Amino acid sequence: MDEKDELTGLIDFEGASGGDPVADFTHWHFMYRKQLPLEWLMAGYSGESMSRDFPQRLRRNSILKSLFMLPYYHKMQNLNGIRIIKENLEYDLVSKTTS
Repeated sequence: MDEKDELTGLIDFEGASGGDPVADFTHWHFMYRKQLPLEWLMAGYSGESMSRDFPQRLRRNSILKSLFMLPYYHKMQNLNGIRIIKENLEYDLVSKTTS
């Protein structure tokens, strides 16, 4: 709002969340795994969020995100989205760790 009480902009908080940074990595992995390696994003994080069990948490959350998105992509007949889910599940279920 400006001094005339007119709306000057909007902030979209649709994907915003607090808590475990694994959520950021999970979304990145889901959407951009092939285009940009996860290590690029991980360089900006440190400390407890990158604990030894991080690869297992990321893998688990990636599988859950794929399963969560599948009914939506199916309902919307989004064949590209279904393809991405299939590729991600194949990758996550075969790999011992995701990085």
